[in-house]
Order: sequence, then structure tokens, then C-alpha cells
Amino acid sequence: MTAEALVHPVRVPELAPALLPVIVQMREAMVASGSVTADDIDDVIGTLHDGDRLLSTYSPILVSARGRR
Repeated sequence: MTAEALVHPVRVPELAPALLPVIVQMREAMVASGSVTADDIDDVIGTLHDGDRLLSTYSPILVSARGRR
């Protein structure tokens, strides 16, 4: 049996178009739950808009395996 995994580094500002609408939509619920503050959310939004920072994350891991019985 063999397996391979694939993951890509992604710069955080490149994720902004996908993440910002979700953050904005869920903002009130997250603050109301007490899990984050409005300032925390503003910091995340600021980070997503900051193209000068070299922050990165990774894409989901794609794993493929093959083998025989």
C-alpha cells in the first residue's frame, strides 16, 4: 500500500475573498456567544486586508492511498 499527501501554502490575504463574507455574516453570533470580542474580529479582518504581512497558512490536506487486498 502507498499513500501520498498534498498541501499547499497559501498567503493569508489570498484567503480574504472566501473568509471575509463568512466572518461578517457570523460576527454578531460569535460576539454574542462570548467566544470572541468585536476587537478580536476586527484584528482578523485587518490581518486579511494587510498585504504587507507575510502571514501564511496551509490548504486542507489531500490524501490519496492505493493498495491491493
